[in-house]
Amino acid sequence: MHFDGPFTLSEATEREWLLPNGLGGYASSTLCGMNTRRYHGLLVAALRPPAQRTVLVAKLEEEVIHGQQTYALATNQYPGTYYPQGYQYLERFSLDATAVTMVFAAGSALLEKTITTTPGENTTHVAYRNVGDVPFQLRITPLVNARDFHGETAEGSIHFDVQATVLKSGPRVCVRPGWMPDGYWLAADGGSWQGQADWYRNMFYIWERRRGLTAIDNHFSPGCFTHTLEPDQCWTIVLSTEEPPQRRRKSHTAPQLAKPGQADDPPEIRQLARTAESFLVQRAAVDGQRLAQGRTVIAGYHWFGDWGRDTMIALPGLCLTTGHAREAAEILRTFAAARRRGLLPNLFMESGQGEAFNTVDAALWFVNAVHEYYSATQDAALVEELRPALDEIITYYRNGTDYGISMDRDGLMIAASPGWQLTWMDAKVGDWVVTPRMGKPVEISALWYNALRIMEEFARACNWEGEYGALAERVRKGFAAFWYAEGQYLYDVLDTPPDTRLRPNQIFAVSLPYSPLDLNQARAVVSMVERHLLTPYGLRSLAPYDKEYHGHYGGNTWERDSAYHQGTVWGWLIGPYIDAYLRVHGHSEQAKLLCRALLKPMLAHVWEAGVGSISEIFEGNPPHLPRGTVSQAWSVSEVLRVWQKCRTS
Repeated sequence: MHFDGPFTLSEATEREWLLPNGLGGYASSTLCGMNTRRYHGLLVAALRPPAQRTVLVAKLEEEVIHGQQTYALATNQYPGTYYPQGYQYLERFSLDATAVTMVFAAGSALLEKTITTTPGENTTHVAYRNVGDVPFQLRITPLVNARDFHGETAEGSIHFDVQATVLKSGPRVCVRPGWMPDGYWLAADGGSWQGQADWYRNMFYIWERRRGLTAIDNHFSPGCFTHTLEPDQCWTIVLSTEEPPQRRRKSHTAPQLAKPGQADDPPEIRQLARTAESFLVQRAAVDGQRLAQGRTVIAGYHWFGDWGRDTMIALPGLCLTTGHAREAAEILRTFAAARRRGLLPNLFMESGQGEAFNTVDAALWFVNAVHEYYSATQDAALVEELRPALDEIITYYRNGTDYGISMDRDGLMIAASPGWQLTWMDAKVGDWVVTPRMGKPVEISALWYNALRIMEEFARACNWEGEYGALAERVRKGFAAFWYAEGQYLYDVLDTPPDTRLRPNQIFAVSLPYSPLDLNQARAVVSMVERHLLTPYGLRSLAPYDKEYHGHYGGNTWERDSAYHQGTVWGWLIGPYIDAYLRVHGHSEQAKLLCRALLKPMLAHVWEAGVGSISEIFEGNPPHLPRGTVSQAWSVSEVLRVWQKCRTS
């Protein structure tokens, strides 16, 4: 994917790129390298993979010195101004499977800058090449930090001990923040180093202002690298938590990439198949007694960690559609090992220590993910291996577990724990749960029915004993209570009184492999969802005619979370909608063609916010501006999954 200049300031700063390192860390910024978020940086390291993500190197400030002229290639925003404005020299930006490349034209000098990350390490390589015909001097000023990626730094709040050594291979600089005795490294394969401590003050992050958060940050500068580049000469600076070798580092081997899709797939689908790999990361041990190091999924970049629900929903599209069945098995093992009383973690703590289990649906999505894995691989051995986890989920959900989660006498699932957000509609501000949905949420009983039918299927295939079919039939009969005859759709929550708000949660009663609805009911549900909730970028979380509907998503935390599930469009829901649409239309060729057409706006979006990816959410009102994270696992996975599902013969 590439963009050609000249660029306006908006064009150079509104699109973002991200290169993962396979541990949860990454390098990320905008097309021209101006950081617009607190989360941007060239070395954002996961110190307890994939958690404890820390901004260590915010950026490198480049200056090209040619003749008597100095060209500042960096772009920064400060309160009320932009300085310098190096985006004006940006000629081209490109993103491929493993690298970001920028080309700058500064007078008669041409500089190519290529950024890569090393898989399995908190390491970023920044390579500079003179791609012009004249030599020039290049001066690089690193802006360093040592803060949590959710925060900001006050000038002088961190003491940096800087030790520079000039070797035959080039200068090496060790930066040791006060709390990080081992520090991290800046190393160049040539050139010189001049130490000069300074602070870059009052950098302004426009996206944090838009999100109602603190938008001012400060970075420390320990000095600068300098080197003269002859035509076609390359100079590399390595940023790493690993001590560099005393000789030039060999080029690292590129990771095995995801299957890029079919030859006739559009380039956006092939790109999304590569982007899917960015969410697959290694997890360090959380509890040595229970959870060994394993594979997991980052829910979204920049700020999400690994969440149980998101992981299980995203697994089929991220792994099975792209040919990563082995990684899928590792992920299932990781979460099975982390279970507690039939529950899967809602999330692993960003500190890297402990888990939170306040989710009713993650374990049920786990059963579905195992089924998707089995359907794709016929790997009965893994199903047998996971049987203790599957049995535990069914037993605890039937008899009752934490957070008021249990099966009622009618077979339906109750999820009722005051002060906790247990379903995927999980916004919470302080003690206020925005959409509590206490009682019997419709999608939870649909998932419960689906899980029981899956267990019935596994029992037949693996010769297990169990009364799964009889219990599923009981749930199916009880599910009739969700039918809202007057509205011709499903209640969102069965409580006193039932919740008649039209939400997308009912679509799962049609989209899951096993549905408790008859065909006429399923068609009515799809029709109502299509009429009131469907947009070009997914489904609204609430019908626009509802008095609680929020069509705009923005402002401070309270304002954003108030709208999060009250009309905001969720990109990942386009997958379940297409599953449901295909089911009620008999998976006809015409239905598949129509559904592929529905995905075209999503493919166009791949060029917009997070280049090569799909955002978490979109505003409920047209033009449905992208919001939330710029790269969300289940948004990417569901588009990939249903695109392949809609392949025509």
